[in-house]
Amino acid sequence: MHFQIGDINMKINYYPDTDSLYIEFSEKESSESVEISEGVGS
Repeated sequence: MHFQIGDINMKINYYPDTDSLYIEFSEKESSESVEISEGVGS
């Protein structure tokens, strides 16, 4: 799904096999992230 609110484009993906939701607020590379577990970043 794509949403646009003002100048913000947002993508939402639901993966039923893992019952997880992914929300992308920007296609830009993150300026800072922390690996909270192997292969999992925040």
